[in-house]
Amino acid sequence: MSGLFELSNPHIQRLNASQHLLTRQIEKTVSELLSVSVATGVIGKKFTSDGPLGDGWPIEITSKSEIVNFRFSNFVSYAVTSETYAQNHSDEECEGGWIRVYSKSFFLDFVAWSTWASSDYPGKLVHYQVNTLDHTIDVVTSQPPELNISKGSV
Repeated sequence: MSGLFELSNPHIQRLNASQHLLTRQIEKTVSELLSVSVATGVIGKKFTSDGPLGDGWPIEITSKSEIVNFRFSNFVSYAVTSETYAQNHSDEECEGGWIRVYSKSFFLDFVAWSTWASSDYPGKLVHYQVNTLDHTIDVVTSQPPELNISKGSV
């Protein structure tokens, strides 16, 4: 299934309700196309370890995972941050959970100061954010991303 992005999209709502979301791939495929692929994580079989963290359960992408591909066309700017270093600020305004849309953010401010992109051209800029257990992916564009959803494949 494919379609345009909206927070009310049932697939986005399911992702936002997921307990574990993992990054599959982040790829700039052509000059102005960014592809971000994420999947719901499935808790694997318990493993034992003599290490300092002890036993655990891996979170994996399996055939049971839902896979969502975001295609950002004509993006103005994007950034990928290790989830270890990502932070939220109370003076930013957004909607969503793992998948967010910001109306006010430091990243939008950065793009306004560092590029000539504006609401005149290429159009109203929107900050989309995709969060996973691995990364925070921030994208500013004037067009909503296209979604492609698949289930049951890795």
